[in-house]
Amino acid sequence: MKRVDLLALSRDALVALANRGLVKRAERALSSDALPSLEVEADGTVVASFDDGVTTRLEHDVPLAEAPCSCGAHAMCRHRVLSVMMYQRAHGAGEGDDDAATASPWERWSPGEFDDEALAARIGERALRRARALRSKGYVAVVRRPTEDDPTPTVELATCTVRFLVPHELSHTQTDAREHDELVFLACAVWAFRRADELTPSGDRVDVEINALANDEVTDALASTLALAAELLLEGVVHTRGSRAAQAARARRDLEAARLVWPGLALRDLEEQLVAYRERRANHDPEELADLLLELFARERAARLGTAMPARRVLGQDEALTTELKHLGLRTTRDEPTCSSWTPRRAHPWCCARTGSSRRTRRCPMSPCSRVDSWPPARLWRRWPSVA
Repeated sequence: MKRVDLLALSRDALVALANRGLVKRAERALSSDALPSLEVEADGTVVASFDDGVTTRLEHDVPLAEAPCSCGAHAMCRHRVLSVMMYQRAHGAGEGDDDAATASPWERWSPGEFDDEALAARIGERALRRARALRSKGYVAVVRRPTEDDPTPTVELATCTVRFLVPHELSHTQTDAREHDELVFLACAVWAFRRADELTPSGDRVDVEINALANDEVTDALASTLALAAELLLEGVVHTRGSRAAQAARARRDLEAARLVWPGLALRDLEEQLVAYRERRANHDPEELADLLLELFARERAARLGTAMPARRVLGQDEALTTELKHLGLRTTRDEPTCSSWTPRRAHPWCCARTGSSRRTRRCPMSPCSRVDSWPPARLWRRWPSVA
């Protein structure tokens, strides 16, 4: 029995599974005389025996990093990599049989062909339950099908990338996720390919979304918001009751809890327009109010029916409402240094007590850091002489 999966492992695949140093070390050992002896058992298990007494067994349907090796290494080792290279040299292409042709590095295939039973056999029931819990919340993925330039099927998730290195095999995959999350994201990648095959059978790149509106919290939040918008359309702003403000506040809290950023911001602007009309403010704009109502219905419809853009992006579920100040890289002029955590809204020229220094050195009590800077700058002292 020939191991087509081992023959399909290219040098780049071995580098991805191990590292470049182990592959180069195995290549040097391959050109020396101290080579292991290979034996192929009836079930296809490759047994490599080294001169130093180490024995490596490359079993079928077992990831290369988990193959039994008596060297005691907890991760990938040179014995496993050298065993694969030795097997490829002894049974690789050039024999002219059908198996060698099957091991071609370029093949148009989809990991979506694996069902949940195959996933359970590979990752286990516990990891599969975690993956299903993640799927129930919904996620977005970018599916890249194999091409002649890049024959490796790839799925780009929000936190990691999963690559299927061997055609029709789940054992040889590579991901940059944490070790205890690798199997979970492997199942998510297979489901993403399965969804892409259902939506767009052709195309090298497909953006897919799994369970866009399957979360009850999301659907309930959208339903309450659209109910409020429908009442405003039917009754008009003129007949808006005072209870509409409380109803809008509850709907906005539901949107924030479901992390629906764009509908939440639209509803907040809608509330401001209602308050402006009730208080007869000049900033009330009927056209803007109509646009906000239209936006709420349009975003819900686009997320429900499915468009070229995933529903999570239409609803803003992955958007951040706040950004830490240190990520903005704000700087002041050279002659006006301030505390690194200064913000225009919080800092005032009178927020720091004087220390009596001739340099007018201040330590801002509103700042979490302990840096002492010249504060307030000279121009503020001129503008507010009372703080001197």
